[in-house]
Amino acid sequence: MIEAIMSTLSSVVESFGGVLGKVFNGITSIFYTPGASDGAGQLTFLGIILLISVGASLVYWGFKLITSLISKVGGKK
Repeated sequence: MIEAIMSTLSSVVESFGGVLGKVFNGITSIFYTPGASDGAGQLTFLGIILLISVGASLVYWGFKLITSLISKVGGKK
């Protein structure tokens, strides 16, 4: 009986892992399309927009960090 339960649980876990893999492949295909056998894929339009927005966010975050550090050191009230 325990063997049957463990077998069922392992098949459920394997199925769930397969579903997670398919979901991950589906999400990544929105941003990146794999190439042929040479492995040279390319970003989609949405992937390029995502990278631009991440870069702009990092620049903004760095600017805010520097300005907050300057205001703390400068004694600005």
